[in-house]
Amino acid sequence: MFSLPMRRRQRSANNEETLARGLQEHQFTGELTSKSSMNKRLPISWTMRAILLQIVFGTFMAFLGWSSRDWFAAQTRKGTFEDPPWWLEDTVDDFFSRVYVPHLPAVRQLNVSAYFTGMCGRYRFNESAMPLASVIVTTQNEQNGMLTLTVQSIIARTPPSLLKEIIIIDDNGQAQHRALLNETEFEQIKLVSPKVKIITNYEREGVARCRMRGSRAATGDVLVFVDSHVEMLSATWLQHLLLPIIERPNTVAAQTLDIINDIDWTYGPGSGDLLYGVISDKFWFSYQRSRFGESDGNGIEVEKPGRRLPYETPFAAGSLFAVRRDVFWQMGGYDEGMYVWGGENTDFAIKIWCCGGRVVMVPCSRVGHMYRIHLKETGRWPPDLPQELTDRLGLGKPGQYVVEGNAADNFTKITVRNNIRVMERWAKHSDARTGYYKKLFGSKILPPEWKQFVDEMETDTYARTQKTVIQGNGCKDFNWFDKHVMVKLAGVHHPWHPDTPGKTWI
Repeated sequence: MFSLPMRRRQRSANNEETLARGLQEHQFTGELTSKSSMNKRLPISWTMRAILLQIVFGTFMAFLGWSSRDWFAAQTRKGTFEDPPWWLEDTVDDFFSRVYVPHLPAVRQLNVSAYFTGMCGRYRFNESAMPLASVIVTTQNEQNGMLTLTVQSIIARTPPSLLKEIIIIDDNGQAQHRALLNETEFEQIKLVSPKVKIITNYEREGVARCRMRGSRAATGDVLVFVDSHVEMLSATWLQHLLLPIIERPNTVAAQTLDIINDIDWTYGPGSGDLLYGVISDKFWFSYQRSRFGESDGNGIEVEKPGRRLPYETPFAAGSLFAVRRDVFWQMGGYDEGMYVWGGENTDFAIKIWCCGGRVVMVPCSRVGHMYRIHLKETGRWPPDLPQELTDRLGLGKPGQYVVEGNAADNFTKITVRNNIRVMERWAKHSDARTGYYKKLFGSKILPPEWKQFVDEMETDTYARTQKTVIQGNGCKDFNWFDKHVMVKLAGVHHPWHPDTPGKTWI
C-alpha cells in the first residue's frame, strides 16, 4: 500500500543510533521514480554510459564527504492495512490546542481553529510508522523573543517520538554584528531541551549556506527547514508534513502560511488553503490563489484541489518544508555559491521537479510566519553586508551595478547575482533567461559587470558540484519545467514567455 518502507521505532535510543550510524548516505531505500501527475520516468536511462556516469557521480559525492553518514532506514517495514501511518476518525480532536510539552512560557494559546478545515482534525497517526525529523532553524538579526517562540512552539507542538533534534544555525557572525542581539536568549534556548543544538557561524553566510551546515550536522531521517520567526499552529503540523514523503519519497512537502504581524505578533485572517508558488518577471517568488482562471460564476475555482489533501505546486518558500535527508543529498542540497538571501528556493524547486521529484503544499500543516516588513526601521532587515563579503564576490564597486536603470545597493546586487546563477544553470537555452536579463538590464546580453558572475561559474566549486548533480540525476531543463510543471499546475507559462510576456499569474 505504501511505497516507502519506514523504520520501526527502536525502544532503545542507543540501539537506534548504533544501527543508523553504519548506513551509507546514498543508500536510497525508497522509490526513485516520481508518481506525480507529471511524466513518470527514471532519473537516467540505464545505458553503459549512464552506468559509468552513476559510478563517477557516486565517487564524486563520496569525495565531498556526503556518503559516510547514517541513513534512512536501519530497520524498515512496509505500511500495512492493519497498521498504516494514518487513518480518519469520525470526530475532530484537539489538534489545534494540544501540546506535548506543557508550561513553556513562550507558547501561546491561539484561536486559529478557523484556519483549518475540519477534516484536518479527524486524522489520527501511527507515529511508530513515521520517520524522525531534524528541524533546522537559521537565524540572523531576529527580534527579541521571536527565536524563543519559534523553538518553544516546535517543542510544544511536535510529538517527542518524532523530533530527533532542533539545530539552530546562528548566522549573526562576529561581535561587531551582534549589537542588536539578546545573547542571554541564546543561552536560555539551550536549556529548553537537550534536543536543541546551536551552531554559530564565524562569518555571516546566508540562508543557503546555513541550511547546508545544519543539514551536515543533522541525524534525522527527514530534514525540516524553518525560519526563526515562525510559530507552529497545531500539534499535528509535522505528521501532516511527513505523509506525502512517506507515500512518495522524492517529495518536498511545504507548509501553508498564515501571517504574524511583525509589530504586535498578532494574526489577521488566515491566508487560505490553496496557494500556488509562482515567480514574477523579476524572478521574485510569490503566491497565487487560482490556477486556470476558471470559476463557477461565484468566484470559486472549478478545478481546485480539496482543502485537506496535499497538492502539487511549481515553487515553494525557501523554508518551512520537509524533505528526506537522502533525497536532499542526492539532489546536491543547496548551491553554496549563493550568499545572503534569494534564489535558493527557486533553484531548489526547479531542481526537485526537473530531477524527477515533486513539490507539494500541505493544507493541514499550517505555520504562522512573520514577514519582516517594518524591521528596516530598526536596522535588522535587510541585513548589513560585510565589506569583506561584497569585495570577495566582486560587488564592492559602488555605482557600477545597475538594475532597471537604478544603481543597485549591496543587497540587490547579491540577490540578482544569485538569480543569475539559477538562470544560467537551468535556462541556458530558454527565452526565460534572455527575458529576465532584458527586464533587469534592458538587454538580452548581460553587461560586463554582471557577466563576470556567469564566467566564474565555470571554475566555481559549488557551481560545478551542482552541474555534476544535474548530470548524475539525468535532470531536465527549464523548458521542460515550463511545459510540464508551470502550465500544468499554475495555468500560465513563465513570465518571460513570448506568448504571455510579463504575465505572472491569472
